[in-house]
Amino acid sequence: MVVLVLFFLANVFSKEIESLITGLIGDYGLLAIFFVVLIIELTPQPLGPEVALLAGAFTNISPLLIIPVVLLASYIGSFIDYYIGKFSQKLILNTKNYKKACAAYKKYGVIGLFIASIGPVPYVPFCWLSGSFNLPIKKFVYYGLLPRSIRIIIFSIIFTVLI
Repeated sequence: MVVLVLFFLANVFSKEIESLITGLIGDYGLLAIFFVVLIIELTPQPLGPEVALLAGAFTNISPLLIIPVVLLASYIGSFIDYYIGKFSQKLILNTKNYKKACAAYKKYGVIGLFIASIGPVPYVPFCWLSGSFNLPIKKFVYYGLLPRSIRIIIFSIIFTVLI
């Protein structure tokens, strides 16, 4: 329920959030980019790390400086989300449908994680699920972090060429 409320609020206030992000990055530069991306990666909402990347580019910070900061913050946030899922597993282990959900995730979870990492689907819940259902960390990196990195880098290249 909390996840749905956060997602709803982020949608309703998306313009204000983007304005706040742009202001913070204008004032604090790469440090703000790092923390904005980290917060984006830790909350289930529709914004991706590209928002901070764009804001940084519009404040004349070199994309060659922004990309590693965005990737680092995204990795740290993704791993935190994964381990939040691992921790929450202990809270839901005794639920009635856990084994059924676990089997479904083992069968289809990496596909969902991959789609969330490259597309507009909120990524954070898939990181939580990956940890909750014990997706091996190598698979998490392969299906989550690597495609997400490629997405961020391709977006950066396209955006840099267009500006």
